Amino acid sequence: MKFLSAALFACASFFNNSLAQPWPQKAVRVLVGLPPGGNPDVFARLMAVKLGETLGQQFVVENRPGAGTNIAADIVARALADGHTILVSDSGIVAINPHLYRKMPFDPFRDLAPVSMAVVAPMWLVAHPSVPAASIRELVALGKTSRAPLPYASSGNGSIHHITMEAFKAQTGTDFTHVPYKGAGQSVPALLAGRHRARLRRLSGDGAGHQERAPAGARLQHGAALAGDP
Repeated sequence: MKFLSAALFACASFFNNSLAQPWPQKAVRVLVGLPPGGNPDVFARLMAVKLGETLGQQFVVENRPGAGTNIAADIVARALADGHTILVSDSGIVAINPHLYRKMPFDPFRDLAPVSMAVVAPMWLVAHPSVPAASIRELVALGKTSRAPLPYASSGNGSIHHITMEAFKAQTGTDFTHVPYKGAGQSVPALLAGRHRARLRRLSGDGAGHQERAPAGARLQHGAALAGDP
């Protein structure tokens, strides 16, 4: 499975200014370009608590979903360059969006500066228990022989889950129908309810070694990076 990352970004001109003064001097606004419940949101909230405890200032998480994180990123790009507005995003903001959107309101390479690579996590493919496939090989065979394309859910059009699944289809010659949702908080319950047959998710941890497990009622399709998981 592909490995995904979550990174922190700040307004690029922040690093051109003097850093002689202590940081932060006031509450820090943490923008997340997805609705609550997805991995970037969960990580941002865990990070906000730890940074607040360590640095003695509030880190306030604000969800501004839409346009593949472009809305949240644009807010950060236009923010005062004092380091008090930051973005938590997966790699799609620099790896996908510049190629997907004909026109963006900002240049992610010019207007945003990477602060830190925060999280690296593998993706895992889960399927509803009704799907007669217990492995990637069986799922590929099913995707090639099914009379109608199998529906799969993602966190939205152009999301890294969507692009990865489309690459999977192209490489395996399978046929699945994309059904986009506004984040994992909506797509995972839809999968568990049986409205979709499969979904890509990220395997994440909370920084303390506690790994997220497959949702109850969903079956993990094994990949090399996930051998041994249920």
